[in-house]
Amino acid sequence: MSRDADVDSSRLRRRGALAALGSLAASGCLRLTANEEAATTASETGASEPATTDGEAGASETATTSSETTETTTEWDVELNPQWSRHLAPSEHVLDGDALYVADRDQNSDLGLLAVDVADGSRRWTVSAPYRTRSLALTDDGTLYAGVGQLTETDGSLYAVDAESGSAEVAFDADQSPTRGSPLTTSDVVVFGTRFHEDGEDRLYGLSRDGHDVRWSASVEDGSYTGGVIADDTAYVGGFDYRFGALDPATGEWAWRDDWQLAPDTDPVVRDGSVFFVDADEGLVRLAPDTGAEEWRHAAERDTNVLSHVSGPTFDGERVYFTMGSTVHAAAVGGDGLWSVDLPNPVRYSPAVVGGVVWVATQDSDVLHGLDAETGETAFRTQLPANTERTAAAGDRLLAFLDDRVLAFTTSRP
Repeated sequence: MSRDADVDSSRLRRRGALAALGSLAASGCLRLTANEEAATTASETGASEPATTDGEAGASETATTSSETTETTTEWDVELNPQWSRHLAPSEHVLDGDALYVADRDQNSDLGLLAVDVADGSRRWTVSAPYRTRSLALTDDGTLYAGVGQLTETDGSLYAVDAESGSAEVAFDADQSPTRGSPLTTSDVVVFGTRFHEDGEDRLYGLSRDGHDVRWSASVEDGSYTGGVIADDTAYVGGFDYRFGALDPATGEWAWRDDWQLAPDTDPVVRDGSVFFVDADEGLVRLAPDTGAEEWRHAAERDTNVLSHVSGPTFDGERVYFTMGSTVHAAAVGGDGLWSVDLPNPVRYSPAVVGGVVWVATQDSDVLHGLDAETGETAFRTQLPANTERTAAAGDRLLAFLDDRVLAFTTSRP
């Protein structure tokens, strides 16, 4: 066979794979089949009928056809290879090595929280929960803390879940809905926030890890806990009174607090002795952790008034990527801006960097964008089977969180 024929054959295989990805049904030689754990996996077969699973709660899957096909072109220099798919309504998640812990936001199901093997999508365990999981965090000793509450502002709890077995217990009955900011933990304390306490204020709690007794609590008249990170026994948190600051998790006392606005779902990052976060109005900021003094800023403005259309920073070596509104920004850490790209819709969640490509999902659309990490040029773009909210890097795998499923891919460049 000639080289041109080989190239044409390769392109046809790529088109077939992408079409299968778009519909999650057979298109040529690729279809999705079910493994024993009821996660749908990609396999080579000549059959064309869709596959079904064993009906496991929260993970029952049927590969269905769709009139929409994946956008493809021979000019893309990245191949996206489907690995597995698991049906649920994914919301908060935590990645830890070969494990994905993901919450189901569908209150009509009993799934609650699911542990999935990143390699093949198989289920490790599930925790049934009648309420929606609003926040999730994993400790070094293998405890998942989940802030669970109704869609209303009452009847919330903080759950402690063993990440190995899935056994769960109520750590704290908050009597109001947890905030979206993830719980923060030291070896002694759990810090988490709630909304609309009985006195009309949002509240931040510090609980003991042993017994989950309340060590301290603080309320504010405006704002709510939106996210944070703990480093060197200091909690760097944002949202209260629209300020960002350093808090002692053992006592609840502030070391410093300044007028920075940390948007929801935008946790700060402590790196190389500095605190990095994205201010909803100012762009990417680096602060000295002991004083809060500004050390560097990559200024950027969002093109929307919606506060949640801002994402936290994602680091890849000495490069950092973040989004404001519909613009994806790349900068050298502590240096100059490298590139920025405007997309058709705003981006809410942080980019994922896999295979030298920055992957982002735009809000209210089913389009997955892949931008070359070096240049910002479009390396890949595809249409997925449902609205796509966020992306995440799991080693060499790319995870895409859709309205009704989680998809896993590997990437390659021909």
